[in-house]
Amino acid sequence: MATNLVPFETRHAVWLTQYANLAEWREMPQHELQTLKRGEALTLMVGGEIVACGGIVRVWQGFGELWVMTGPLAHKYPVALFKAARLLVRLACDYHRIQATCLESTPNGCKLLEKLGLIHEYTMAGAGPNKEPMRLYAMVTT
Repeated sequence: MATNLVPFETRHAVWLTQYANLAEWREMPQHELQTLKRGEALTLMVGGEIVACGGIVRVWQGFGELWVMTGPLAHKYPVALFKAARLLVRLACDYHRIQATCLESTPNGCKLLEKLGLIHEYTMAGAGPNKEPMRLYAMVTT
């Protein structure tokens, strides 16, 4: 089945929160989910079903935070997910720094960030929602 990218809408994230493995995503209020639209954001779809959505939220001029939210179909479309995430990073040409965090206990998420060209800067002890370690990744251009 063909995959396609569509502009992100808050309702896409609302729909995906029902599948989130982190309670913090599931319990996020609608107004907070709307802040995800403050930058470039896309939704990956297959046959009308949401696979994942992601974007880069502008923190300040030249500095953005990459985010990705996946649903139950994401594991079936890893190549399409990677290509969509790579497109987001390429669209971020106005940024001199893009960063992302990933739970240390989610190696697939960490691998995705590394394949996108982000570099593991350090591990933040106790930074996760349940005080678990999180890794900070970044891509810096000069």
